[in-house]
Amino acid sequence: MDEQANEAELRAEIAALRRRCDALAAEVAALQTQVDKQEKFHQLFHANPDSILITELEDGRIVDANEAAERLTRYGRNELIGRTIFEVSLRSSQEERAAWLQRLLSEGIVRDTDCVFTARDNSPVYVKATSQIIDLNGQPRIMTIARDDTPTQNLARALSVSEERYRLLAENITDVIWMMDLRTGRFTYISPSVEKLYGYTVDEAMAILFTDLLTDDALAVVAATIAEVEESNPGAAPLHRRLELEQVRKDGSHFWSEVMVSALYDESIALVGALGITRDTSERRAQEDALRELNATLDQRVRERTQQLERAYAELERAARAKDEFLATMSHELRTPLVGVLNMAEALQTGVYGMPSDGMRRGLHTIEHSGRLLLKLINEILDYSRIELGRLELAEDYFSIQEVARAAFQTVRENATEQRIDTELVLPPGSVGMVADYRRVQQMLTNLLHNAVKFTPEGGKVGLEVVVDPVQEMVRFTVWDTGIGIAAAEQERIFAPFVQVESQFDRRYGGAGLGLALVQRLAALHGGSVSVTSQPDAGSRFVLALPWRQPAAATPENPAATPD
Repeated sequence: MDEQANEAELRAEIAALRRRCDALAAEVAALQTQVDKQEKFHQLFHANPDSILITELEDGRIVDANEAAERLTRYGRNELIGRTIFEVSLRSSQEERAAWLQRLLSEGIVRDTDCVFTARDNSPVYVKATSQIIDLNGQPRIMTIARDDTPTQNLARALSVSEERYRLLAENITDVIWMMDLRTGRFTYISPSVEKLYGYTVDEAMAILFTDLLTDDALAVVAATIAEVEESNPGAAPLHRRLELEQVRKDGSHFWSEVMVSALYDESIALVGALGITRDTSERRAQEDALRELNATLDQRVRERTQQLERAYAELERAARAKDEFLATMSHELRTPLVGVLNMAEALQTGVYGMPSDGMRRGLHTIEHSGRLLLKLINEILDYSRIELGRLELAEDYFSIQEVARAAFQTVRENATEQRIDTELVLPPGSVGMVADYRRVQQMLTNLLHNAVKFTPEGGKVGLEVVVDPVQEMVRFTVWDTGIGIAAAEQERIFAPFVQVESQFDRRYGGAGLGLALVQRLAALHGGSVSVTSQPDAGSRFVLALPWRQPAAATPENPAATPD
C-alpha cells in the first residue's frame, strides 16, 4: 500500500512539474513575442523617413528620437533626450498646450497639427504633426510623428505675398484692370484706378453697362471683335486682342484708349466674358499727331542735315589724316635721327673714336643731356597723341611694386643730389606683386618725381611712399615735396596739356607741360586716378592710385605673391 501511495504521489508531482514547465514555456513565448514586437518597433522607429519623438506623458520630456528627427531639428539624439517637446516645438501659449494635451488624453490621437519646430540654429521648421498615446514597455508614452511641411508653408507664404503685390498693383496703377460678363454687359471687377481715368467710382462703374463707356464707332469695333471671337476656335490660338477705342468719361468728354482684352469661356467653351486692361493713350496720340506733322517737313531737314554731317565728316577725316601724318613725321623725322645723335654722343664719350679732351667731354655730355631731354619731350608728345587717338595699348605685366618704385626713384636721385635736395623712399615690406603696364607705371612715377625735384628749391626734400590697400584693392603711390606748392586756382589746370605753373622754377629743366597730363590719362587707362593736395610755399602731395590686380595664377591665400 505504501508503494502505491508513493507512486501516486510521485506521478502527481511529475504532472505538477509538467504544468509548471508548460506555464514557463508560455511565459517565455510571450516574452519572446514581446521582444520581437519591440525589436520590430525599433526597426520601424529608426527606419521611418518621418521624424518620430517619444515623450513622457506627464511632462512631455523626450525619451527617444529617430534619425529623421535628428535631421529635422539638427540636434543629435543624445541632445534631444531629456529636453521637453515644448522646447523643440513652438506653441504660442500655455493654454494651447493644455488644450492639446486634454484632447490627446480624451481622444488618444491628435492628427495633422500644424507646428513649428525650432532647429538647432534657431531657424523655424514647419511640420504636420500627429501625436498618439502608446504603451511602451508597460509605460504610457506619447509618440509624435512630424513630417516636414516647410516647402508647403513657404509656397503658401509666397502665394500670399504675390496676391498682396497684385492687389497693390491693381489698386495703384493708372491703367484700369477689369473683368466683364458679356451675358449681362456689366463689370464683375474693376480696379480703383477707374475713378481717375473715367471719373466713376468703383460702385458706379459696376452699376453701368460697359457700352455706356464707348462711342458709337468704338461700340461697332467691339461688336465686330466679339462676333469674330465667337466664330473662332478657342483651342486654335490664344484669343487676345489689342483695340484702339475712343471712350467716354462720366463728364461726357472723350479720350483715346488702348485696350488689351482676353476672352473668358465657361465649361462648355462658350464665350461668357472678357478680361482686359485699359490705358489712356490721349497723350501718345497727340505726340503721334505732332510727329506726323513734323515728318511732313522732315525729309528736307534730313537732307540738309546729312549734307552738313557729310561736310563735317570729311573735315574730320582730313584732320585725322593730318594728325596721322604728323605722328609719322614726328616718329621718323625727329625721333629716329635724335636717337642716332644720342648714340654717337655716347660713343664719342666712351672713346670709340679716340679719347676726348675734358672740354670735349663736357660738350658731349651737354649734347647727350640736351638730346635726352628733347627725346623725352618728343616721346611725351607722341604718347599723348596716341592716347587722344585711342591707339595706346597697355601691356599686362606682373612685376614687383617695390621694384618699379625703386627704378623710378633712381632716375631722379642724381638730379636731386646735384640740387642738394634730400630724398626719401618708403616701401611696404617684402615684395608685393601687381599686374599693370610696367613701363607706363614707371613713366607716371618718373614724371611725378621729376616735377617734385623741378619745383623744389635747394635744401628741400622729395619723397615717394607706397601703400598697398588690400581692403579697397588699390596701390597708392604718393610723391611729395617741400617745394613752392600750387595755388588752389591752379590745381585744376595743371593736368591740362601744355600747362605749367608760373614761377621762377618753370624752365629750370624745360618741358612741354605734358607730364601731368600724361600721368592723368595713363592712370585712367589703368582704371586708376591721380590727385593733388597743395598750398603755396608748403609743398605738394600727388597720389597716384592704381587697381591692385593679381594674375590668374595668384590664389586668395597668397594674393601678393612675389613675381618671378
